Amino acid sequence: MEGPLAECAKGEHFHIVTPLLESWALSQVVGMPVFLKYENVQPTGSFKIRGIGRFCQEVAKKGCRHLVCSSGGNAGIAAAYAARKLGIPATIVLPEGTSLQVVSRLQGEGAEVQLTGKVWDEANLRAQELAKKDGWVNIHPFDHPLIWEGHGSLVRELKAVLGTPPGALVLAVGGGGLLAGVSAGLAEVGWKHVPIIAMETQGAHCFNAAVKAGRLVTLPDITSVAKCLGARTVAAQALACTKEFKVFSEVVEDVEAVSAVQRFLDGDTEAWKGDITHSRSHRLECSPASFKPCDFRHDSVFLGPSPSLCGGTLEKEAEDLRAAVSSLCFSHCFGFILPLTVDVDLGCQGRPSRRLQDPALCPCGFLE
Repeated sequence: MEGPLAECAKGEHFHIVTPLLESWALSQVVGMPVFLKYENVQPTGSFKIRGIGRFCQEVAKKGCRHLVCSSGGNAGIAAAYAARKLGIPATIVLPEGTSLQVVSRLQGEGAEVQLTGKVWDEANLRAQELAKKDGWVNIHPFDHPLIWEGHGSLVRELKAVLGTPPGALVLAVGGGGLLAGVSAGLAEVGWKHVPIIAMETQGAHCFNAAVKAGRLVTLPDITSVAKCLGARTVAAQALACTKEFKVFSEVVEDVEAVSAVQRFLDGDTEAWKGDITHSRSHRLECSPASFKPCDFRHDSVFLGPSPSLCGGTLEKEAEDLRAAVSSLCFSHCFGFILPLTVDVDLGCQGRPSRRLQDPALCPCGFLE
């Protein structure tokens, strides 16, 4: 019988190829095709398994005996899942405010859970200390080339289905791993010209702050409700992407993000129409001078990992979701593709009205 490292040795991925489906509801709202990449159907519920799984497989080949990861949710779940598949013990270090739902999920994967600090940065320091033990390897949630390489598989799947490039990609930024990975994927398939709209919430806007300053900026604190989702400093590679790719950084308030997630789950497209009309002029006024709607001339848009957010469990359904939804204020002139995952921090204090782990539960005709 094959050992626990058999799949690793064979080079088999831990992630699956996820559906790319047009959202009839969003397409009706914005007047052009809008596609969602359903990363919520990954084994771990988010796109994180792509990069984290890739990293874990590589360090396992080199003799890692214990994995440790600091995460507000999704990255930790991906690390715990990969560790279980590889037969390697895992310790996941989380901020103290992490929901019991996330902790239970991690323990269900067989991982040890430690709660340290108020925000991710503090939990990460503890993870780094643990990784000094012999045979232990620290899995950074978003800042490593292997993780970016794994996330780049999203774009390869897009090209396989679409054939031609979309008008734009919309994604959320927590620490910048998805942005770095998608950018690498775009370069790999020859789509470097495709614009990327990178969304954050105010108070967890480390990427936006860095873009404005032209250098890495460390936020004094995470004041957004998405405390498990945000990082105080974005990955340097994410900022570097702005030099080679057309990246538009946008920030929304928590109330906008929460409202958008709830309306997405409830299927309130009429309310969206009103919000888009109301906020479009404001959002364009606040955008960089170089941004012009006519920059997006294609007739389809990929809204990044479909209800998929970057951080925790419903965080995974909220971060990519907020990215997709919030960016719709630009979408009147081009199409989007959005990664779908939802995160707990943005979902009614961890008690979302609906879960999207099963595509059959997706409202509004998002899944047909």
